[in-house]
Amino acid sequence: YVACSGSTDSDEVECNPMSVSVTEDGLYSFAVEDDRLLVRFHMLDEDDFAVQFDDSDENDDERYQYYWGRKTGDSLRLVMIWCNDLPRALVDKLVEDGGLSTDEDYQTCTAQSASAIVVAAKSYAAGEVAKQNWVEMTPAVAGKAE
Repeated sequence: YVACSGSTDSDEVECNPMSVSVTEDGLYSFAVEDDRLLVRFHMLDEDDFAVQFDDSDENDDERYQYYWGRKTGDSLRLVMIWCNDLPRALVDKLVEDGGLSTDEDYQTCTAQSASAIVVAAKSYAAGEVAKQNWVEMTPAVAGKAE
């Protein structure tokens, strides 16, 4: 695969080759150079997913990162879920329900339940979040130099 990252705030795009495999446990493994992440997908609908990245090399506070994923044809776009980009009323509700905890300025959220991640990913899928940093994965073209 080729993984290209960018942002709705910028026209710059950076691309790198990425290998994708499935582990014996059934998890996906995404690798770019020497970095490897374990990835889980939860289907929201036919094209949308809540996605968990597990960086087992990080400490517990930063080990897991969550994304909304959308499949379009052969490509998969992954958008990191940012607490401060979600609608504030949604974050307040998830905190009230015990699904999220936040820091004082709502910049960082910690997931307390899988259902909170699903709700947050659905908010992205519904277009309720305008600012997005993304990674788009597409199959590499055989024989094409990277």
